[in-house]
Amino acid sequence: MDPNAFAYPKLYYFQSGNPYTGSYKGLNYKLTPGEDTLHVAVWYGSFCSEKSEMVAETDLPLTEQGLSDSRQYLWEQYELMPKND
Repeated sequence: MDPNAFAYPKLYYFQSGNPYTGSYKGLNYKLTPGEDTLHVAVWYGSFCSEKSEMVAETDLPLTEQGLSDSRQYLWEQYELMPKND
């Protein structure tokens, strides 16, 4: 996994209720905190999340481990993403 692929804010940012969106080589993602969970949504293309169909979603604990797991989940989704070679 590229260690810089999914560099996003620390846990406190999400515990404060802030969502975060980003992208990596065509894979777009949005992290949305809940009370005890971090919702991770993934989509492809150039449109925003509201105008796109999510291709994968999961909920993880809103903890340091959950944040670490979210990066692994996003990497797995990147590896599954159709590539134009």
